[in-house]
Amino acid sequence: MAESTVQATANAILHPQRANRLLEQKALGKSQFGLQEALDIIFVDAFKSEGISYAASLHRMRDNVLLEQLMSLSKHENANTETKAICLAKLNNIRDILQSNQGSSSARKASVSFALQNLDWYGKDPEKWKGSSRVEMPAGSPIGCGHRLCH
Repeated sequence: MAESTVQATANAILHPQRANRLLEQKALGKSQFGLQEALDIIFVDAFKSEGISYAASLHRMRDNVLLEQLMSLSKHENANTETKAICLAKLNNIRDILQSNQGSSSARKASVSFALQNLDWYGKDPEKWKGSSRVEMPAGSPIGCGHRLCH
């Protein structure tokens, strides 16, 4: 369920039309919040989680979902060319960071290795790259959501 929630959120945040609007907003005023700032905030602590705790595991899953969503945005037909260029620059920045610091825990090393492999597959042929299959949201109300708490 956590992965499907992250995928839905990442899809909404990194939606091509929203990214294009952020770019246009920044063009209208230098003090405005833009796409580059949004990506910097989204990825500020990406791929830094060490250890095997549940929280660290969720962070690594989030990082890889966000990375795949950024790759999808960078090739999306509704993203304009400048949006795509900013996304590609961020992908290159992330690759450089991952290559220079792969971490010390085996879980982080595995996550970074997966991300770098995904970036390599994407880099070889972005149009053929598909990414991971989407995890569907479970049907029904959240577990433990009683009538009084949900309405």
